[in-house]
Amino acid sequence: MLSSVQPLATPCMANWCINCTSPMAPSAAECVYCGHARADDARLLGSSSSTQVWEQLRALPVCGGGDEAGLLPLPLRRPPAAGGSNSDQTTGAAAAAAATGGSSSGSVEGGIQGGPGAGAGAGTRPGRVALPGSVALAVDERMLEHRSSLPPYPERPERLRAIMARLGAAGVTQRCMRVASREATDEELMRVHTRELVDAVAGVRSTAALDPGALPAAPGDGGGDGGGGAGGEGAGGAHSSAGVTASLLPVLDPGMLLTARSDVCARLAAGAAIDAVLAVARGHADSALALVRPPGNSASPGVISGGCVFNNAAVAARAAQAVGVGVSRVMVVDWDVHYGHGTQETFDGDASVLYVSMHRTDEEFYPRDIPGNVDVIGTGPGEGFTVNLAWAEEGVTDGDALAATTHVLLPLAHSFAPDLLIISAGFGAAAGDAHGGDCHLSPAAYAHMTALLKSVAPTVMLLEGGTNLEQTARCVEACAHVLLGERPPPLPAGAAAATTPGGWVAIMNALQVHGAGAWPALRHLSWAGWSDVIRQQQDSMRAAEEGEEGEEGVADADAEATSSEEPSGSGYW
Repeated sequence: MLSSVQPLATPCMANWCINCTSPMAPSAAECVYCGHARADDARLLGSSSSTQVWEQLRALPVCGGGDEAGLLPLPLRRPPAAGGSNSDQTTGAAAAAAATGGSSSGSVEGGIQGGPGAGAGAGTRPGRVALPGSVALAVDERMLEHRSSLPPYPERPERLRAIMARLGAAGVTQRCMRVASREATDEELMRVHTRELVDAVAGVRSTAALDPGALPAAPGDGGGDGGGGAGGEGAGGAHSSAGVTASLLPVLDPGMLLTARSDVCARLAAGAAIDAVLAVARGHADSALALVRPPGNSASPGVISGGCVFNNAAVAARAAQAVGVGVSRVMVVDWDVHYGHGTQETFDGDASVLYVSMHRTDEEFYPRDIPGNVDVIGTGPGEGFTVNLAWAEEGVTDGDALAATTHVLLPLAHSFAPDLLIISAGFGAAAGDAHGGDCHLSPAAYAHMTALLKSVAPTVMLLEGGTNLEQTARCVEACAHVLLGERPPPLPAGAAAATTPGGWVAIMNALQVHGAGAWPALRHLSWAGWSDVIRQQQDSMRAAEEGEEGEEGVADADAEATSSEEPSGSGYW
């Protein structure tokens, strides 16, 4: 059940641009960095219609509810997997049907062939598919009650407010189904995170309940309902403020704050991600859009960092693999401009999850001490299942991102054959983002990437970063239209559509490293692949030349044999 939470006031922003968080004099009418005008603050955040946006959300049909809106009761048939057994597939279908309250009579035939890690029963899907273009929307206004740090920290509630205002004004919200809100449980979180981290975050909630002055409260925090017990034992114990502080020190990035509502908001974000994934995996929706905060891709199993508390994408992927909805292999595409080192660390040794990240990297760019270079490829069984497209230079364009999608992401995806695709969708690389490493991606580019990737597998898009609120909201809207079945808009013409030398270096590095390893489909365009082609051409030319010489030699021998019937004038035979 969604609560009616008043939108938080935006504190202490008189000296900062509310759109991009760049310094802005109180007397200035317009930001010199992003061009945002103070007069547009209300429009950007939807202040005049904020209540209406959330009321529209509450009026949506619940995805997977009793009316089964948007659902087609059709079997989803796949080619049988090599060595797969029908008994395993029937069990998976029955489990999925039981979980969704449906029937297992629409049997599922086989799994997906191909890709490392394919095995008996892999890729089994529930016996029904959703209507094309049906979208499950997972969001909760209570996620506005958390701040990751003091303003102007880029990860802030205003991002979600701006996105929801734009989606509501564009009529996107009204075309979706709603995912019912809940908090993730301890069991779900600890498929990824350590008990110490989960307990430490939960302790903030219980300490605040015992001593409201022990920790800073979120602006506008009204206490709330404490989560209705969804936090499990980690959320229920009593902790002293000193004990909580001691427990947080090993797991908390010193640049972040946790407030009295942080645990609730982070559990809501993880719960929304889980249920968005399950809605798609069970066939209740064709795709899902989870607008969640705090984001997650920088949160590792044991450390909170980069404005992230729980790793939403990782928690959702593990839930899909664990609950019997036919998901064995998951591909996570992370296009957040900052490296998702938390997600990479989570799946570092796991061949059932292919993690592909497109991000900026240099010595001055977060995370500075974890560069996410191309030679980070995973370890042990997971070697080759981490693929980093690391942009080392500024000026990344639409052409760079789309070339990477076409030449790296799609061949990887079709080789791996995932049962589920999760997009960690940060929009910091959008043009005009002051914290995005001077990248220049357009909303249209993100829409085209969404369209290309959506063809691979059932898709769930999870919100990560993006600090220019106007651009982030525009990018989310563009992607949402594609999820709803619309064609992406035309790409801007000019330099933005072209690839850059730095962009090609990142692509070629990934092709070279991984084409020689676990992913032969990437070899053909790599330096090694070009060398193979050149070598083959040289061998063919050499063989042709040798063949011509041989033919000439045979012709000469025949002529000599004919003439040898009579002695030549020289006496040679």
